[in-house]
Amino acid sequence: MDNYERQLRKHMHSQFNLIGLGFLMMSVLGVLAYYGKEYLWLKYNDVIQIFAYGFVDNLYLIADKFIHSFVPFFLLSLVLKTKNRHIWAKPKIKLLNQAALILVGIAVYLILSAATSGLISFITSKNVGVAKIPDSLMSNFLEVQWTYIFYFVILSPIVEEYIYRGVVLQCLRRYGNFFAIAASSFLFALSYGRLQTALPGFFLGMFLSLIALYYQSIRPVIWIRIGVAILSLAEMLIPLSQVWIFGVICLVSYGVTLIFLFVNRYNRLVLRSDLDEWYSVKMFATSWVLVLACLLMIVLTYNLPFRQLIEQLMERISVWI
Repeated sequence: MDNYERQLRKHMHSQFNLIGLGFLMMSVLGVLAYYGKEYLWLKYNDVIQIFAYGFVDNLYLIADKFIHSFVPFFLLSLVLKTKNRHIWAKPKIKLLNQAALILVGIAVYLILSAATSGLISFITSKNVGVAKIPDSLMSNFLEVQWTYIFYFVILSPIVEEYIYRGVVLQCLRRYGNFFAIAASSFLFALSYGRLQTALPGFFLGMFLSLIALYYQSIRPVIWIRIGVAILSLAEMLIPLSQVWIFGVICLVSYGVTLIFLFVNRYNRLVLRSDLDEWYSVKMFATSWVLVLACLLMIVLTYNLPFRQLIEQLMERISVWI
C-alpha cells in the first residue's frame, strides 16, 4: 500500500465515521427525546391537560425533529465543510417540469409501495392494508392535528431531504456517484421502521438522489416528498369506500410519468467517477463508527423486544426520579 492509498483510506474512514457520528447523535437524541417525553407526560400531566393533548404532543414532535435530526447534521455539515448554499441552491427548472416531477415521484412511490405490499402479502399470506385514522379522531382532526400535518407534510420532508440528499449525498459523492446514491438511500431506508416501507423507501431514495444530483439542489426533491406526504396523509383520511380516488391518482401519475420521460428522453444524467465504486463500498463497510450507527438504527427501529426492554428501563428510572 503506497502513501497515496494510505492517505485516501484514512481520509475516507474519517469522513464516513463523521457521518456515522451524526447518525449516532441522532439515534441517541431520538431515544432520549422519546422516553423523556414519557417522563415529562407522567410528571406534568395535570399541566398538559389544560391544553389539547394532541396539540402539545405534536409541538413536542416538531421540536424533537428539529433538535434530534436537523441540528446534528447541520453541525456535521460545518465539520465536513459541506457548502449549504449549494444544497439549497435555486435549480434551473420550469414550474411545469417541477409539477411533473412531483407526479413522477408520486407514481414511483405508488408503484414501489404496491409492489412491496403485494410481495409481502404473497410471502406471508397476510393482507398489508392502509393504516386508517379512527373515526373518533376524524371529527377534530383538523382542529387539533394541524400541527401534525405541518410536522408530517412540511417539516419532515425538509429535514430528511437536507440530511440524506443534502449533507450525506453531497459528502459521499466525492467517492463516486453510484456509491453515493446507493449508500445514502440505504441510510434513508433504515429510518423507515417497517419492511413494507423501507424497501420502497430505498428505491424512492435512489430516484430522489438522481433528481438532486441532476439539478444540483434539494429543492425539487423536497417538493416531491411533500407531494408523497400529502398522498400518504390522504390515504389515512379518505374512507375505504372512496379508495377509488387513488386509482385515478395512479392513472394520472403513471400517464404523466410516461409523458415526462418521453419528452425528456435525451436529458440523461451521466454519472462519472474517478474512483473505484467498490473501493468506496469497502471503506463504507469498514468504518466502525458508521457500522455501529447503522446497527443501532436497525436495533432501535426494527427490534421490538429491545424497544420494550428500553421502555421498561425508562419506566423504572422515571419512578425512581
